[in-house]
Amino acid sequence: MPYTSHSIKKAEETAQLLNEAINTGDKAEAIRCIEKLLTLKVPVCVRLTPEAYSQECIRLRVGVEDALSDAYITMLVSPGMTIAELKQKVNQDYGFHPSLQCWIIGKRFVKDEDTLFSHSVISDDDQAFLFIRSAHSAKLSREQQKQEEQNRRLGGIIENIEVLSRGADPGARRKQPQMSPERKVSPAPSPKPVSILEERQKNFLSLLETDNQDLISNKEELSCPICCEQVLAGEGVTLRECLHSFCRECLNLTIVNCMDAEVVCPYADGEYSCNCVLQDREIKTLLSLNEYQKFLELRLKIAESRSENSYHCKTLDCPGWCIFEDDVNEFACDICNATNCLLCKAIHKDMNCKEYQDDLRLRAENDAAAKRTTEIVENANMAGLLQMMLQNGEAMYCPKCKIIIQKKDGCDWICCLMCKTEICWVTKQARWGPQGPGDTSAGCKCRINGVSCHPNCQNCH
Repeated sequence: MPYTSHSIKKAEETAQLLNEAINTGDKAEAIRCIEKLLTLKVPVCVRLTPEAYSQECIRLRVGVEDALSDAYITMLVSPGMTIAELKQKVNQDYGFHPSLQCWIIGKRFVKDEDTLFSHSVISDDDQAFLFIRSAHSAKLSREQQKQEEQNRRLGGIIENIEVLSRGADPGARRKQPQMSPERKVSPAPSPKPVSILEERQKNFLSLLETDNQDLISNKEELSCPICCEQVLAGEGVTLRECLHSFCRECLNLTIVNCMDAEVVCPYADGEYSCNCVLQDREIKTLLSLNEYQKFLELRLKIAESRSENSYHCKTLDCPGWCIFEDDVNEFACDICNATNCLLCKAIHKDMNCKEYQDDLRLRAENDAAAKRTTEIVENANMAGLLQMMLQNGEAMYCPKCKIIIQKKDGCDWICCLMCKTEICWVTKQARWGPQGPGDTSAGCKCRINGVSCHPNCQNCH
């Protein structure tokens, strides 16, 4: 409904008086002003002033998503900032028009007049989500977008315009003052640097482009730390986690020969050994399809061996396995389609558990004598062979888990497949102290003060 200029003016004055009454704590005056506004029936908006909120900036973690991609950015905001102000900030920093922005905080769509504080955004690393709509769906024409950009540029230009006073006669020529010897000619103004906002946007787009690449190529020519071959720019790989660079062949061999589920960066020198892990997409790109399949199978085997409740299918040469719960009695293998009994730890098709165990007991009694004789001979032969290998140094006990391990070939650094302890083969002890890699309080203490751990040490660990 239309309002008269008189009622609007009265409402403005009363609203100002209400503001002053609230700030001074005058309850009676505040009630009087509210009653007067009610009689005027003019729409009024009551909001807290920015001074009421904390003026400290906080880091807001924003998940940005559109129809094709998503990414995370960090924005510096204040709790008293409204969503409308937040949209303007994104528009200024990244160039997304406010009508293209759809904000979600705490699983709720937010309104422009809401403050971040009203949605509990009050501390560092609080989260919000920003969905960027297409210009078509937001009904934003190209002309509107261009007009907005032009207005922003004009606003920036106007802020930097220096206002000069004009003389009484614009057509008159101004007389140049005589320059005294003491005065110096000021240098010409330097060209204006590239806008910080443009630089930010370029950096943001560059980061997005880099993140979309599975492998990061080396930007400069380098010498591979492993094979010492020269690698031209763009032909090597720079790892994401640690930024160490290698040739592709050495990284491929590192992954293929790795016996652990995670592939550690192979960089090491006399003082430092990198412990960053290669990302899955880097591994997949560096390997052939067949190599990657074998790597995934190795990971599955390691996961199976390290899981307490794992069970492997009893079908011969079947790779299927599962992790079972206490209340599950059967495992139907998806690979060979056999049904394994978890109680009997066997496949007994067409027999229940009692029938299978009775049959097993009967066969065991019939074969007990022959089996006992065979076991005694086999155990004696195996024990004698292991004892001989331990005595002549061809095998050793792991210093941690005490299983017997053997080195096939290669350098003096080996790793126990069971407990992953690093071992110095030549000294037959752990490579590091109890704190793990880098702890020289115990272990073989190789290369401390430049001294090898043993005269026969091949000096590669």
